[in-house]
Amino acid sequence: MTVWTVKGGQRGQLEDRLVQHGLIGGGWEALSSLADVPSPDALAGMYAPAYPDVSKHAAAVYVGRRWSLIHGMQEGDLVVRPLKTTGTVAVGRVKDVPRDALE
Repeated sequence: MTVWTVKGGQRGQLEDRLVQHGLIGGGWEALSSLADVPSPDALAGMYAPAYPDVSKHAAAVYVGRRWSLIHGMQEGDLVVRPLKTTGTVAVGRVKDVPRDALE
């Protein structure tokens, strides 16, 4: 079992929606489906033109984190979300990893 720390946006702007619906992550609305992306390099190639104002270093960090979540998270893993908006922590367990949710 792995424990994941996943935030809800830089300023906590996604926290309510994610916690309310029992979701792990969100964002990246400018990209199409991530379900069939074959590699981190391919994901980076999609990310850069969609978010041109993000530095190369930050983009590499974001892509690496997202790739880890998509391909590393397993049923039964724990997720810890520090909630910036309330100063508390939400803890949950991954029930399933629906790959079609990446679309």
